[in-house]
Amino acid sequence: MKQGTTRFIWAGGAVLALAAGLSGGRAHAEEAHYFVVREQANGALSVASHRLVNVRGKVTPMASSQPGRQQSVLAASMVDKKTGASVFDTQALGSPWIRAEFQSPGQTQIEGRVVPAGERQYVVRLPVQAGKLLRLKGNTMASGAAPSGQSRGATAAKAPPPAVLDIDLDQYTSPSRSLLRAAPPPAVPGSESGLLINNGDAANRLDLLVVAEGYTLAQKDQFIAQATELANKFLSISPYQDYQQLINVRWLFVPSNQSGADKPDCGETPGAEVVMVDTAFDATYCAAGLRRLLVVDGGKVLTAAADVPDWDMVAVLVNDEEYGGSGGYISVSSTNGASAEVMQHELGHSFSKLADEYDSPYPGYPACSDQPGSPLGACEVNVTDQTARNSLKWTRWVAGTTPIPSVAPMPDPIEAGLWQGARYQSSGLYRQCFSGIMRSLGAPFCHVDGEAFVKQLFGGGWGAPSAGVSLIEPGALPANSSVTANVGTPLGFQVTVAGSAKAGGLTATWLVDQQPVKTVATQHGQSQSFNYTVADSAQHTIELKVKDNTPLTLDAPTASRIWTIQGVAVLPGAPTITALTAGWYSLRLSFVPPTAVPGAAITGYTSTCTAPNRATVTTTVSKSPISMNWLPGGVTYTCTVVARSASGNGPASAPRSAKTLKLF
Repeated sequence: MKQGTTRFIWAGGAVLALAAGLSGGRAHAEEAHYFVVREQANGALSVASHRLVNVRGKVTPMASSQPGRQQSVLAASMVDKKTGASVFDTQALGSPWIRAEFQSPGQTQIEGRVVPAGERQYVVRLPVQAGKLLRLKGNTMASGAAPSGQSRGATAAKAPPPAVLDIDLDQYTSPSRSLLRAAPPPAVPGSESGLLINNGDAANRLDLLVVAEGYTLAQKDQFIAQATELANKFLSISPYQDYQQLINVRWLFVPSNQSGADKPDCGETPGAEVVMVDTAFDATYCAAGLRRLLVVDGGKVLTAAADVPDWDMVAVLVNDEEYGGSGGYISVSSTNGASAEVMQHELGHSFSKLADEYDSPYPGYPACSDQPGSPLGACEVNVTDQTARNSLKWTRWVAGTTPIPSVAPMPDPIEAGLWQGARYQSSGLYRQCFSGIMRSLGAPFCHVDGEAFVKQLFGGGWGAPSAGVSLIEPGALPANSSVTANVGTPLGFQVTVAGSAKAGGLTATWLVDQQPVKTVATQHGQSQSFNYTVADSAQHTIELKVKDNTPLTLDAPTASRIWTIQGVAVLPGAPTITALTAGWYSLRLSFVPPTAVPGAAITGYTSTCTAPNRATVTTTVSKSPISMNWLPGGVTYTCTVVARSASGNGPASAPRSAKTLKLF
């Protein structure tokens, strides 16, 4: 039976409904615009670069986020040029700050500075459609952020209206769409890319990109080796280690003419050698007068990153051993031995939206408060100004025996409590653990920090997939969420689950019409299947619910996939009567079954014999022949027979007549 574009394939005794054109359960590649947009401190917007790229899976809007202290947001809409209607609304994230965070030997906590970014960069990915306009709308300054040089207590000038930039997308479309089906040439001649850690399709993974800076063409192998070491160290601590199977790490090698990074004359290091080199992304130490603040041209990096357009987070590895780096929308680190620890910490900011928990002061950073009625924005998930146990955001993590506020470290270094000193203030703000990685490099992520990562990983709002990584991989079968099949047809459902790699770390439950019928303990990468026979012509639902039982979060991540099944009543054909033989006060009806009809299994036969002014004689049997006894003699009966299935009776056979015999 053909239903639209759905075909039915027998597999393992069941039927799998596959969407036409499904290829191996992997997400397809879609053509997309890749814009790099610059936003100046005054809000002015401009296009830094554009490329047409192929991305894995369907280009979907990024989940809505609000501008805040740690991120700025660029709104993007595709508008139909004829109707003026918006057909695709998304956004891109940037950072209003550059973080300079370092820890010297012997220090117990990070020493940091937060520097306002003079320019913010965004990447906007859009589907390729003719006749559309791209409308960009900036947010000028992240919410609550004080302009450079202005303290929190100063009176802020009225913010200018957000800048708007309209772009005719038809001017950025290739004249030959077929050219897009091949990989575009690299953005920079000599660039190459590849996978360091491949854990699956980018359509359902967090994809990190490590970009080379200050490596000459002859140093490509050196970069790949150092990037591999960086990736392995980065993933070596929880929660990154627990979910490394959901993280891909790719490399992008962009050759530089010279090795290293610029080291200009810097007030913090008078008399130090001045070094100026020609590199791909203009890496330089001593940004904002801070010797260790190592930055790059973000616009150039993001332009080159179009070679690997599925990235979610970008880290630049600079070929220089001097300690340095920076955080923001792009993480930058040198090849110094502490680079992995810096990257772990910086992803806590850029991905998990965590605040710093050290207390070295930065007076210009916008304040926060969790107090009711405060005009300040709420604090990040890992810091607070609340001191009552029941008012703590992380109170469920706090043991009943833990004193609040807390003073001494706990036996378990990641245990939650309430320690004073956080977010660049030594008093008035409190952190959730005594000394975690958001306070001291090399320390672990504490309970609250780790939970924030897990919630963000599965909650989305950071890239693709826009709704976060799903515990159900793309390619679930049937591919269509609505399936129509004959009553009695066996259907097969199959998915691959993602999430915890521990045995029994996932729970998969199959439900029929919202009632659980099968529960399985499983783990990442395993296939789960379920067979269902279409019961009747009513509408039914088959649902798979997957739960991740990780101890890293108190609210278990979940995912669900629902199929709607519409049964079609299929009736058997008509039997053929081969003989109706009269006997003494009896009849014997012989027949042959109808041709088999898929989904219409015959469960029995019913004969009906009628005669004028006589009672109708009905007989049910499972097979031929049918014997009817104790009938009136000398009466002519006309008989038919029907085949019966679970859906009802089929059409009647052609009639036959015979007259019963009698003695007198």
